[in-house]
Amino acid sequence: MTEEPLNDESEKSSAMSAIILVVVIIIVAIYSTSYGLQTIQWIAAHQWSSANPWLKDVPQAIASSDTPAAPTATADSTAPAATKSKGKSADAQSKGTDLGEYGYQMTVPWTSKMKETPSPGGAQFRFDTGQIVVFGDPDAQLDTVHILRDTPGDQYMPFSPLFANGSIANNYDLYKAVYESSPSQVSPFTNYATAQRDRILLLLKLSFGFDLSKPIYAFDFGRIKGFQFGDPTKGPVAIRAYGSHDKQFRFIFTVFSGSSGQITQSDINQAMQSLESAVPVSN
Repeated sequence: MTEEPLNDESEKSSAMSAIILVVVIIIVAIYSTSYGLQTIQWIAAHQWSSANPWLKDVPQAIASSDTPAAPTATADSTAPAATKSKGKSADAQSKGTDLGEYGYQMTVPWTSKMKETPSPGGAQFRFDTGQIVVFGDPDAQLDTVHILRDTPGDQYMPFSPLFANGSIANNYDLYKAVYESSPSQVSPFTNYATAQRDRILLLLKLSFGFDLSKPIYAFDFGRIKGFQFGDPTKGPVAIRAYGSHDKQFRFIFTVFSGSSGQITQSDINQAMQSLESAVPVSN
């Protein structure tokens, strides 16, 4: 007789445990259905960043207002400058040297004697004062957007979420989205489409890596925008620039070993702001 209340309590406890278990299963099922893939990708993103800490790096902005002053006269400035002047006046030439190749030109502030030589995949301009600029062949730059978006076949289908909302229309948009992506942006509670896109961007960032060195900077000088890899005060700098009609450029700025020459950020800004077609546009 005295055992019945105990049995009732035991049954109630068992029933409550069963209800709680069912509720937990339902919650887990709902979460797994709604956010399971996102959670897996969130975990994966942080595992990738643990193995590759630079994945957390995003471009730092270079101010377009950082315009260099005209260089002061030096002993080197009296030396003959091997320029491709394209018809510039003597006064304009005294403020810098025009470098031209592949139908494009830019102006750099150095005025010492310069020699142009072929370079793998481009052309090298070497100044007696130590500065070196390498022009990459624009036609050799990979049209990544066209490959990922327009190439038929199952191999490229996984990249389709990148282009679903129309925010990536050209190679600059793609590189910007890739290098601005970070594991910190990945959340287990985002929607499925965003989770897919974040995952692809991080995988592309791993694939692209850094061009020459870190850190990475972004610039937008109006006609020309793009990314700079490296700090000129610490070593070589690579530039990936984008012009009108999604024209792509790659440049390297460095100094040769043993030289006392220097390249400043203002020097690079001047060069990129001056980049233009050397072929006259007909009306």
